[in-house]
Amino acid sequence: MWSVLRDESLATTGLQELPMELFPPLFKEVFSHKWSMILKAMVQIWPFPCLPLRGLMKMKAAYLETL
Repeated sequence: MWSVLRDESLATTGLQELPMELFPPLFKEVFSHKWSMILKAMVQIWPFPCLPLRGLMKMKAAYLETL
């Protein structure tokens, strides 16, 4: 997961190669660090029918700024 996030441009292009199982923990990490470019790319190719943001809003991060 960290190897994907080290390079933001690589992360945004390499997301399509990730297994579905890595999307939820990666999304949580990206959201908590406010990496907006990666977050935007992840939302665009989210592989599940639902993107549950309610749990993320309970995090201590300033979620409104990120969203």
